[in-house]
Amino acid sequence: MGPSLIAAHGPAVKLAKLSITGESRPKGVLMKKWFYIVVSLAITCSAFQTPAIAAADLDPDEWTDKLGRGVLNFFTSPLEIPRNISNTSETKGAPTGWTVGLIKGFAKTIVRAGVGIIETLTFPFDFPDEDKAPLIQPEFAWQDWRETVDTPEV
Repeated sequence: MGPSLIAAHGPAVKLAKLSITGESRPKGVLMKKWFYIVVSLAITCSAFQTPAIAAADLDPDEWTDKLGRGVLNFFTSPLEIPRNISNTSETKGAPTGWTVGLIKGFAKTIVRAGVGIIETLTFPFDFPDEDKAPLIQPEFAWQDWRETVDTPEV
C-alpha cells in the first residue's frame, strides 16, 4: 500500500497504519478524547447542582451546595490566574500584573483547587451548620472579579 493510497482513504487508514507500525497517535485524537471526558464530567456535575438551584427554599449550606461548590472550585481554579493578572495590572500597572499577578494567580489556583478537593471529599459528612459554609472567599473564582480594583473617576 503506497503513500498515495493512504492519502486517498483519509485519516482512518492513516490511524490504522499508525497502530500497526507501533507509532503513537496524533495529539488531536487524544485531545478530542479528553475534551469529551471533561464535557461529560461537567454535565454530570451540573446535574447535582440543578435541584439546588431550582428549589428556592433550600438551606444555602446543604450538602448538594458543598458538593457543587467543591467540583466547580476544582475545575474553575485556573480562572484565578487571569483574575489576579487583571486585578494587579489595574492597581499596580501591567508589568507588575504580569509578574506578581501571575505568581499570585498560580498560588491561588492551587489553593482553590485544594479547597475544591476538600469540599468534594467531605460533602457527605454531617458537620455542624457553621462548618458547612464556604472554605474560601469569594465562594467561586468568577465572583468579585475586580473586588480590589478602585477605578479612578475621570
